[in-house]
Amino acid sequence: MDKTLKSHGPKSLVYVSFGSAWFPFARPEIVHYLVDTLISTSTPFLFAYATELFPVSADMIAKVSSSEFGMAVQIAPQVQVLNHPACLAFVSHCGANSTAEAILAGIPIAGIPFAADQGECIEILKKYKAGVDIKQAKCFFGQGEKPKVLYDGTELIGTEEAIKAELVELWTQMKGDLGKELAAGMAELRQLCDKSCHEGGGSRQGMLDLAKYW
Repeated sequence: MDKTLKSHGPKSLVYVSFGSAWFPFARPEIVHYLVDTLISTSTPFLFAYATELFPVSADMIAKVSSSEFGMAVQIAPQVQVLNHPACLAFVSHCGANSTAEAILAGIPIAGIPFAADQGECIEILKKYKAGVDIKQAKCFFGQGEKPKVLYDGTELIGTEEAIKAELVELWTQMKGDLGKELAAGMAELRQLCDKSCHEGGGSRQGMLDLAKYW
């Protein structure tokens, strides 16, 4: 992170992690596309690949490690990474913990939600203009099936070309106005959460009482 800050400046690195229990195992090539586009757009990135569901291939780790712009680690100190001045954005499954840590650090999220509350988390971030979802990566249906259409009219094509085109555009825009807009939105959301924490009613008191008990 320090090396990236020195060579590429602040807000230049994309942190990629799907937590310890999530991974696009139905279409693992999506992660290859993600890495390929980060490299092709000369975007520094840190890829934390710990997962209990799918073993990350050796060629994936080699691809990242041999690139000029990436580093692959099994586990990263996520809070420190997100709070480092070099961090620009966080590619995440949008789990509750990761989302909360991104909000506290003021780092925008590019989401690939899988299940549970993850879809809700990215929608909340989008509402506050603090994150975006990577839409073409939502394609987990089989080959030959009819493409699906999202609520906003986006057709899920799901091909390598479609996914890579969206990702290349995203990394390019993240380095410009979109990144600044999302960072501002995340800063406002952080302030809102801080206000809610300190001015909250029963739920806050309940947590304080629980903390005292333990």
